[in-house]
Amino acid sequence: MKKFVKKMFAGLLAAILITGILPAYTQTAEAATTDSVYKIVRFHYGEWGKPAKVKVYGKYYWNDFSNIYCSSTPDGEGNVIAAAPEGYMIDDHFITNGTRIYYDVKPKDYTKAETIFYYVPNSGKTNPVKIRSVSSNSWLVSYYSYNRKLYTYRYNSTAQAYQLYSLNTKTKQYTRANSNFQVIAATGGSRYIYGISNRSEDGLKIYDTKAGKLIRKIKPKASNNSSMKNRIEQAMVSGGKLYYLETGYYNTTVFETSLSGSTAPKAVLRKSSIKAYELAGGKLYYCTRSDNYYCFDLKTKVTKEISMDTYNSVSRIFT
Repeated sequence: MKKFVKKMFAGLLAAILITGILPAYTQTAEAATTDSVYKIVRFHYGEWGKPAKVKVYGKYYWNDFSNIYCSSTPDGEGNVIAAAPEGYMIDDHFITNGTRIYYDVKPKDYTKAETIFYYVPNSGKTNPVKIRSVSSNSWLVSYYSYNRKLYTYRYNSTAQAYQLYSLNTKTKQYTRANSNFQVIAATGGSRYIYGISNRSEDGLKIYDTKAGKLIRKIKPKASNNSSMKNRIEQAMVSGGKLYYLETGYYNTTVFETSLSGSTAPKAVLRKSSIKAYELAGGKLYYCTRSDNYYCFDLKTKVTKEISMDTYNSVSRIFT
C-alpha cells in the first residue's frame, strides 16, 4: 500500500512539474524564434510628402506622422496599429521582426527635446506599450531580444559628440554605452553596431551588444596627401558581411570584412572620380564627376549605369 501511495505521489509531482515547466519552455522557445531578427525600416514618402508603403516580412507599412498603418496587401486601406499622443508625432523609422514593432515619438514643438519609446504588436489589437521617455532627441538603432535591449544614439551638445545608449525594455534603465559614437550601420540580424567618432579619420568602431563593449577599431588606409586624411563615412551589413566606404583625396574605396571586423579588410571597389555616393540595399550607388550615375552590386560585383532619378530615390538609414 505504501509503495502504491509513493508511486501515486511521484506521478502527481511529475505531472505538476511537467505542466509547470513545459509552458515556460514553449514560451521561451517561441520568443527565441519570433524575436531573433529585427530590421530597422524607414518610412518612405512620395510626391508632395504623401506616405508610400514599405514592405517588411510580408506586410505593408506606412506613416502619416500621426499614425502607423499596416496592411497585408499593397492596395489595402490598412489598420492603425499605433497613434501618436496629442502634441507628438511618430518618427520616420521603426524596428520590426514581423510580429512586434518598436518606434518612438517626438514633440511637434521642435524646441522641446524629448523622445518616447514604445512597442506594439503589428496586429493592432493591443494598445502600444510605453517603455520610457528620455529628455533628448534620440534615434532608434536596433533591438536585440537576447538581452532585451533597444539601442539608440543621440547628440550631446556639452560633449559635442554623438553617443550610443542602450535601453533595457524590462528594467527601463537607459545607459550610455559609448561616449563618442555616431551610428552609421546596424542590424538586428547580428550582434554588432558600427559607428564613427567626431573625427571620422580615426576609423570605424565596432560595438558588440553581447559583450557590452567596443571590441574593435578599423583604421583608414594611409593617405597619399598629408593635408587630407582618409575618412570612413558609411557602412552597411549585407549577405553576412560588413562593407564600409572610405574616402580620400584621390579615391573612394569600398572595403569588405567580417561582421566582427576580425578578418583583414579587402577592397572590392576603388574609384577616383566619385563625387556622391550611397551604400544601400547591398549596393553602392554613385555619381561620377562627369555626372554619370552607376550602381555597383556588392554581391555580384557587377556595375550598371542608372538614371539620376534612380540614384535620387535611394533612401539609406544605417543599413
